[in-house]
Amino acid sequence: MGVLADLAPGSLADLGIEVVLEERWPEEGFSDWLNLANSIKRSNAEMVIGLTASAEEAVQLTRSLQTVRAEPKLVYLSQGTQAEFLEGLMTATEGIIIHTSWHEKVPFEGVLAGEPFNNADFVSIFEKTFGRIPDEDSAIPFAVCQGVEQAIRGAGTTDNLQLSAWMHGRTVEDPIRTVLGPFAWDERGLPIDRPFLMAQWQQGDLKFVYPTDEFEGVAELIHPKPAW
Repeated sequence: MGVLADLAPGSLADLGIEVVLEERWPEEGFSDWLNLANSIKRSNAEMVIGLTASAEEAVQLTRSLQTVRAEPKLVYLSQGTQAEFLEGLMTATEGIIIHTSWHEKVPFEGVLAGEPFNNADFVSIFEKTFGRIPDEDSAIPFAVCQGVEQAIRGAGTTDNLQLSAWMHGRTVEDPIRTVLGPFAWDERGLPIDRPFLMAQWQQGDLKFVYPTDEFEGVAELIHPKPAW
């Protein structure tokens, strides 16, 4: 059985964080962003956590907060690593924190075709091929292909059941290695010790700011978020 993660108030209350507003919007067709932003402003929330489903939703929410001059000290979104987020908001992205599976500067060591193939290799080849730096939406499907390729080599077959058994046999010591990091799974099928990264927009560049003790090159977190 899976475990339902209840953030509001749930886990947030357990951390001593008071939830002053919780709102949900339809998955499709929502357009009342200004009213939502005004509700956030009236709540005097110091932190906004937006579980946005797309970069466009993240743009709309952020732009609306800027329009009504809501000034939370921290804005944390589940989308916003994409170029269209920066293009849609420009300087309004400053200080916004995004959780992400991937960042171009994180030195994950992967495997491809039985040979070492790290994150820097992926970024270099992608840029040469497409003329731009990849983003999370490009890295995720590539990592899936890395995992499948390693499973086929490891199991010696393309039979789905045998591939599944081989993948579920991975351990922290002997994981699948991808540009998203190493993967092994628990009995529920959830990755073991594979938290999201945290990135923050700083002067038009997406810096990774967490975890702070796993890699070199971690940027210092800007807090509080600068005023719009």
